[in-house]
Amino acid sequence: MTARAQVGWRHGAEAALAMLMVAALLWAGGMLDAGALISRMGRPAAEAGADAPLPGSAPPPARIVHTLKHPHAVFSVAWSPDGTQVATGGILDMTVSIWDPAPGRLVRTLTDRPGSVRALAYSPDGRFLAAGRGFVARTKDHMSVDIWEAKTAALVRSLRGPAPVPTGSNDVDAMAFSADGGHLVAAYLGVAVIYDVKTGGTIRTLPLPPRMTARPLASSPDGRTLAGGDIRGNIRIWDATAGSLLRTIAAHSGWIEALAYAPDGKSLVSSASGTVQQRVDEVTGQVVRKKNEDPIRVWDPHTGTLRGELAGHTARVQAVRYGRGGKYLFSASQDRTIKIWDVATSRLIGTLKGHGDLIYSLALSPDGRRLASAGGSVVTIWELGADRD
Repeated sequence: MTARAQVGWRHGAEAALAMLMVAALLWAGGMLDAGALISRMGRPAAEAGADAPLPGSAPPPARIVHTLKHPHAVFSVAWSPDGTQVATGGILDMTVSIWDPAPGRLVRTLTDRPGSVRALAYSPDGRFLAAGRGFVARTKDHMSVDIWEAKTAALVRSLRGPAPVPTGSNDVDAMAFSADGGHLVAAYLGVAVIYDVKTGGTIRTLPLPPRMTARPLASSPDGRTLAGGDIRGNIRIWDATAGSLLRTIAAHSGWIEALAYAPDGKSLVSSASGTVQQRVDEVTGQVVRKKNEDPIRVWDPHTGTLRGELAGHTARVQAVRYGRGGKYLFSASQDRTIKIWDVATSRLIGTLKGHGDLIYSLALSPDGRRLASAGGSVVTIWELGADRD
């Protein structure tokens, strides 16, 4: 197992998934078919498990309209800027599935490229779909990122990882397009690379501490700054043009799991894995382990000042997304729930329950009326409807 695996797969369940991933890739060789689609049209919010809002609040009503079945566990989901596509991918197989979210129909699968799918992102103009790959050290060309034309699925170019061949690791840990879509940044072990999307060339590299990566990544709405998390709970913020480090925020006690800029760029939200404390029980002599979950935290990205905390999940939060122009914040957790927060008041105003597995990724439609959440091998499409206030 690589040093990256030793650092990244730090929980027992994830370690098991990593082993399964190796076996799946070696056995399947990329010849995995897309799974079947299960559609549950018009499932009401009460059946889907949407908790009633708190008194005085008015979250958008929610219901499950589709359940999309990917071949294996989904760790990344992305919604196209024009709202016509949802892309899904996971680290247990090589498949990128493209869905039409309106009828919940599988449009095509992209399976001709080697390496697992660790990250997905559409360019802001919707022209391109990028997939960051894992296990590329096992491939012949060591290409880490594939870029397709979103409409035609034509492969435009592939981007080579930065590590020396054959001993280096070129697995992508996170990706983000710049606000203008001209640049793509990809995080690797020890470095983040900013690529020119048009030429595929490297614009600059952002060095990271040894044996560390910038997972996750988030680009500010104005494209001026780039934020990345690390295993020690730090958030680094760079000048996206100069590549210089602007500040480091000691944000959490565990690995940063998710980052999101508010639409106006004035806030940055983070979540982390928390820490495990051990003590010896004085009576039994047994070692007692206690998991402490960090709350979601809201930062001023320009000063690094903590603005607030959002506590309510009972397991680590894997994804955060702003919706409705920054009015709401959606958070997805390994407790199998999605929570809706009122940004202005920092109040929890609703909880969506409907997943049978841990939730790893979220994506919102451009109009903010639909939400895609990935858990297990299932992507659930929620219809959020209109605000009630």
